[in-house]
Amino acid sequence: MKKPEIRMEGVLMRLITLPIGPAALFVLMAPPHVFAQRTVSQKKVAHYVRRDDTLFERGDLQNAATEYTRALKLNPRHKQTYFKRALCYLFLHRHQQAIADFTQVIRMDARHYEAYLFRGACYKALQRWDNAIADFSRAIHLKPHEPHPYFQRGSAYLESGQYEQAVADFLKAIQLAPRFFEAHYALGLTYEYQDDPKKALEWYTRALRIKPGDPQTLYRRGLTFAELEAYARAVEDFSHALKAGYTDPRLYFQRGRAYQRNGQYDEALADYEKALAAGFEDAALYYNCGLIYSYHFDNNEKALDAFNKALRLAPNDPDIYRERGIVYYAMNQLDAALKDLAQAVRLDAEDAEAYFYLGEVYYEMDDIERAIESYSRAIALNPKYAAAYFGRACCYVDQGEYEKGLNELNRTLQIDAEHRGAYYLRGIIYHDKGEWDKAIADLTRVIEATKSASALVLRGRCYFKKGELDNAMADFEQSLQLEESAEALNGRAVVRMSQGNIEEALTDLDRAIELDHEMSEAYANRALIYYQRKAYDKAFEDAQRAIELDPKQATAYMVRGGVHIVRTEYAKAVDDLSLALRLNESLHEAYLLRAAAYHQLGRREQAIADLTTLLEKTSRADLREAAKRLLQSLGEL
Repeated sequence: MKKPEIRMEGVLMRLITLPIGPAALFVLMAPPHVFAQRTVSQKKVAHYVRRDDTLFERGDLQNAATEYTRALKLNPRHKQTYFKRALCYLFLHRHQQAIADFTQVIRMDARHYEAYLFRGACYKALQRWDNAIADFSRAIHLKPHEPHPYFQRGSAYLESGQYEQAVADFLKAIQLAPRFFEAHYALGLTYEYQDDPKKALEWYTRALRIKPGDPQTLYRRGLTFAELEAYARAVEDFSHALKAGYTDPRLYFQRGRAYQRNGQYDEALADYEKALAAGFEDAALYYNCGLIYSYHFDNNEKALDAFNKALRLAPNDPDIYRERGIVYYAMNQLDAALKDLAQAVRLDAEDAEAYFYLGEVYYEMDDIERAIESYSRAIALNPKYAAAYFGRACCYVDQGEYEKGLNELNRTLQIDAEHRGAYYLRGIIYHDKGEWDKAIADLTRVIEATKSASALVLRGRCYFKKGELDNAMADFEQSLQLEESAEALNGRAVVRMSQGNIEEALTDLDRAIELDHEMSEAYANRALIYYQRKAYDKAFEDAQRAIELDPKQATAYMVRGGVHIVRTEYAKAVDDLSLALRLNESLHEAYLLRAAAYHQLGRREQAIADLTTLLEKTSRADLREAAKRLLQSLGEL
């Protein structure tokens, strides 16, 4: 968000014209001897001047200027009348006319200190900085021990961006008048412009020691506290400024921002509402409301409404398009999200976050190539963008490019060593590669951080593959304590099958299928139990269902092949068992079953080859014994 505009407010102008207004200026600039030794014509002039001075004191500046003009027609050499009319023009913001009159005064009196001082003020109001600085410098030359011309020249330097010169003049003014409040305030403002909030804070605090409770200074110090991320102190100053009578509705906006950054979101929204009620409508205000609703209150509808209002006021702001796109993404309105995020990167081609979320949208749309392209662009803009590396890793894994995926996950974890998603996905890859110890190590990191039920299931499967049945059972049990899931029930059933607890395993599988009617692995495992129990029709039905759900379910093909043997459908059995072994050559039972089918088909050599392979691969005593018996019947033993 843009830094709020810094205004001089009224403090500097109050010193330019002196803090007590036109009447005081008249008293100051019109000493008693002005009208001494009047001639007859001077009496007539004095009539107009006295009348004009009364108008001036009452603040009727327009009529006072008119009367001074009449007086000058009678006596065009009357210096003080030019000066007074110039003051009227200054107060009326008719600066060019004021300059002309002050110039006339200076022609008549080249050492007229006040004329230089106030003509400089006119030049400053017109942003004619060189002229203003020259006049203030002349005033300083005439009265080098007066603080006000230093202050005025400092303000001209400040407003023209000459900060070092401004600091020097304000410090000189304070040296001459140590309790010069406005000079202290202006120093704070100068350092604020110089992006030096610590020094700004120091001088605002000094100003408040001189004039405690000044609302404008409290407001600016509040902004400085916010810049220094001291948000509680910022809120305190903004609140004091309100109590002191500060009426600018932007104060509510700034206090709302301080509340927001301090994590006080309800208070922030309340202040934003007050700012709106006071007439301050700004894109940044709606934008901040949208951020609160989307990131902290999970209220996407209100966030969307706020971002829409922000875009009405700032239709070309890329940040708003990005955040609205993220809300659409969260609401699964992917087309709308894509449109907004594409607009965000068109408006700001350096927005890494917008490219990242473009990648997320493309990934959800299954447009993997564009997702990779978007993640890559985000990484090019921000090489430390861990989430973008992770997103690209997901794409590579989906494409089956596991090594590329692992490289991206390793980069993710180099940047963010606590990225749980990266540990989890890397654990899945290691699991699928059969690198059980590496998988267990990564999944353990996830479990220790989150007590993830799904990570416990996956780690349990790794322990099972390692033959650590007790550890596997413990993980499946713990996962089920966190939440009942088909995956955990299926995992526990597999352990129970290995332990010979078939009834309990069958109960788990029945419940798993009840929870997830499309879990092919549970159907395959139940088919195996039915086959072992010689419930061949049920086994065939479950195997068939598992294959329908997952055509790569190797166990289901093995069971269905076994049922084909029972039904003397030996050719079909060979087909199913061959497919089972192509999918998973570690299904040793499939070698034995296919050898039996080959034997029945009279394909002796192929049967012998399967049995020989089985004896080479398995250490299971029951399978080795069965293989030897079949070889013996084939005349090989």
